Amino acid sequence: MAKIENRKIVATADITLRIIFYLFILGTTFFMGKMLMGPILGLADHSSGLSTPMEFSVSEQGTATFDADNVVPVKIVRGRGIVQINRPVPAVLMIPFFLLNLIFSGLILWVVYSLWKIVQSVRQKNPFTTINGKRLRIIAFSMVGIELIRGLADLTKMLYLEPRLHFETILIRSDISISFHVIIAGLVILVIAEAFRIGVEIKDEQEFTV
Repeated sequence: MAKIENRKIVATADITLRIIFYLFILGTTFFMGKMLMGPILGLADHSSGLSTPMEFSVSEQGTATFDADNVVPVKIVRGRGIVQINRPVPAVLMIPFFLLNLIFSGLILWVVYSLWKIVQSVRQKNPFTTINGKRLRIIAFSMVGIELIRGLADLTKMLYLEPRLHFETILIRSDISISFHVIIAGLVILVIAEAFRIGVEIKDEQEFTV
């Protein structure tokens, strides 16, 4: 019974990854095409670039109530939010944004494709192969690369936006949104890929010996 359920889960994962893979290709093609053709066709896209996470300090003060009668002053010293400017992406940012988005999308697509191929090999009951070890390494390096690209994109927007932002009570502090959890997960997968490679080599040696 458990084997049947596991086969259903693997089959579902195969179909899901297949759908995600093709939908992501369509979505990326549409987005990149819109980014390239938008300025030519006069289409203003207000959501494709000038929106970036930033940290900031404020001088806002308030109070906090403890034990129903103990009121103490509090102050917001650090906040985080999204800075968004409703205007098309400037020409000076168009090329780096396009290249960064192209690399970012390519890495995500490569991760989905590699994972899909691994799931297919599981369905064929032949997952322990050298090529799957390489696919795991591709996934690991791609996960790290995706986060670095995100950070570089935020840095690019930050360097452009920060000198142009003016608020009366808010002091902007740049925030580069890199998820170290994803990077650590990528490194863990890299270690698993190496263990996978060693296991395949041992398996091949045993088969050769027999």
